[in-house]
Amino acid sequence: MLTLVIFFCLYIIMSNKYTIETSRFLPDRPRNTHMGRFRKKPVTIEAITFDELVAYGKENGVNDMSFNYKGQALTYENDDCYLVPTLEGMMRFNRGDMLITGVKGEIYPCKRDIFDMTYERQ
Repeated sequence: MLTLVIFFCLYIIMSNKYTIETSRFLPDRPRNTHMGRFRKKPVTIEAITFDELVAYGKENGVNDMSFNYKGQALTYENDDCYLVPTLEGMMRFNRGDMLITGVKGEIYPCKRDIFDMTYERQ
């Protein structure tokens, strides 16, 4: 009798395992056909280079280390980096990057190669 119970338990366990393992081979459900492709709307932004920002800071700041730009306090980290408060938190603005002012006045750094692929001068 005990052998029969053990056999029955093993049969149930193996049946469930087989069902779970084979479920991954079932055909995929139809993909969401409501997904679309989108393109950025053409918007005009302002952007400056690292060196232009440093020159702005020297002309308008209390000292050349930390100053306000577009209403945001930028913090000097080293000669090649400023810390910029953005909507996503504090970000590093490094030499070679571009500092963008967005459509709502927000500022954020952007790597130069991405900037060049995304924007063109007017």
